[in-house]
Amino acid sequence: MIDYLLSPAILAFIALSFQAVGLAVRDELWLRILIFSGTCFYILYYFFKAESPLWEVIAASGVLGLINLIMIILLIRERTTFTMSEETARIYESFPTLNPGQFRKVLKAGEMRVAPAGKVLVTEGKPLNDLILLVRGEVDIAKGNTSYRSEGDVFIGEVSFLHGGEASATVSVSQAARYLVWDHAELRRMMEQSSPLNNALIALFSAELADKVKNAMPVENS
Repeated sequence: MIDYLLSPAILAFIALSFQAVGLAVRDELWLRILIFSGTCFYILYYFFKAESPLWEVIAASGVLGLINLIMIILLIRERTTFTMSEETARIYESFPTLNPGQFRKVLKAGEMRVAPAGKVLVTEGKPLNDLILLVRGEVDIAKGNTSYRSEGDVFIGEVSFLHGGEASATVSVSQAARYLVWDHAELRRMMEQSSPLNNALIALFSAELADKVKNAMPVENS
């Protein structure tokens, strides 16, 4: 019995155990980790089982294992923020309903711009085709006889993005700003291609509008 437990054959059973458990879990990351672990034990089995290593089978298993490892790395990257720069991680805080992978896709579709003090970003009564996120700086938002000042990490244009229509507020830069811009059509296309992303962004903008109402801020239909 002890000799059997110390023989290469036990490696095959360990490999089978890892892969069987992997196929039973629902989380894709853990599935791939367990399948990859099983592949590693199978490679060890093929190396020690015969008088000489079964190089052809080892190579084939190695290729499959490498592909799986690459997918594991990509999945970990999608679920974590450790590869983000300090500024990107701070921007991500404005997207609490999105996971890191969804955020990266949305961020990639946007364009970072800078604006000097005095620049008008949105004009009341004019069509608006962009969604804006103020990353740094300050803006003045004026609607009718009401106005207020807002600083970094505020969305501009979420109502127009969700429902269409002209801007009902004028937004101008009061302090040099950095901001992200997304084209409405491009962002809608991304949402149509992914139901989870669609739901996450709608939840985000709904929460943003609710927060503005709660704080008695004029909600710009921009």
